[in-house]
Amino acid sequence: MGEVTDKALQNLLKKREQLEAKIQKRMAIQNEKNRKEDTRRKIITGGVCLKLMQEDENLKNRILAKIKNTTKPQEFERLFLDLE
Repeated sequence: MGEVTDKALQNLLKKREQLEAKIQKRMAIQNEKNRKEDTRRKIITGGVCLKLMQEDENLKNRILAKIKNTTKPQEFERLFLDLE
């Protein structure tokens, strides 16, 4: 962009850099919050599913069959062998 000699323009460019830094920081904070909320939702959902599977053998078999059909065999065995 070349050398900036206008003092007012220099101040505006500096403010823009500061605002961009603030925006990045706020975005990072929001992304972290969203990630934590998503993780919490997944943990709660998993817990509810496990409880329902303990109470209903038919539901357990249907869910495990669905998971088995959508995951690699070694991954399924590693994660769910003790539930079958």
